[in-house]
Amino acid sequence: TTTTTTTTDIPTVDDEATSDLLPSWNYIFPKKFHVSPFMEMDLIYDWTFEEVANDKTHNKIQVSTTLLRQDNGTKQFHASFHVTPLPKPLNPWQICKLLLTYPIYCAIVQIWIHYEAFWLFVKGVVFIDHPEGSETTASRIIGTIMTPLFALKDWINDTFTAASSNKQQKDNNLKEAVDQKKEN
Repeated sequence: TTTTTTTTDIPTVDDEATSDLLPSWNYIFPKKFHVSPFMEMDLIYDWTFEEVANDKTHNKIQVSTTLLRQDNGTKQFHASFHVTPLPKPLNPWQICKLLLTYPIYCAIVQIWIHYEAFWLFVKGVVFIDHPEGSETTASRIIGTIMTPLFALKDWINDTFTAASSNKQQKDNNLKEAVDQKKEN
């Protein structure tokens, strides 16, 4: 059984992994929250949650998300992972205990996210600002911290562009001089 929920008239995507034997849920909705500074806002989320049979006593849940362009439906991003449910649900006190017991994991995840974002930035992936009026205090702080890196990147780009342009001009001048010498 597959349940699909669509919040607007968005083209749906066939989920090949959907099983007739185990339930799955599919949610399709436009992106309205600026999460990554490397993803545009004109995207559609396509989330699928599907139970997958497991040899052990509990089934796993396969979670997949795809980001599609609103204008033509092309895939921009896809990620998936499996979750093994706990034998019994956690209550709020157990969740609090886990958060207090393992707070370093939250910090590690934040550091890792920013480490990966730094390498995307270095590779030249286009940085996309928050939509007008949606910037948070945290994003302003991160933007302030990133300002010197943006300036450095612009300086490097300008330097290499100028150097490349100067080299091209010198090559053209040399070629013209050689051509004139051949004519004489």
